Amino acid sequence: MREARPATLPGHQGQGIGGAILDALLSHIADDAPAGAYVALTADPPGRRLYEQRGFVDVAPERTGMHLVLPGAGER
Repeated sequence: MREARPATLPGHQGQGIGGAILDALLSHIADDAPAGAYVALTADPPGRRLYEQRGFVDVAPERTGMHLVLPGAGER
């Protein structure tokens, strides 16, 4: 299995880049999505605070987050 990679490179973390990207995405969603749209994401523990600061809440135990990582073409 491949190692998870951060969305923002470590050398650029803590500069507000991830927050700026998330704010732009949420603004786009707010402008274009219908009222009552359900916005979901998967967050790793280090990124949790970023999402909570913008109103996201943990869905557990009412819902379960799951994932599947498919092997690359050369790994099958």
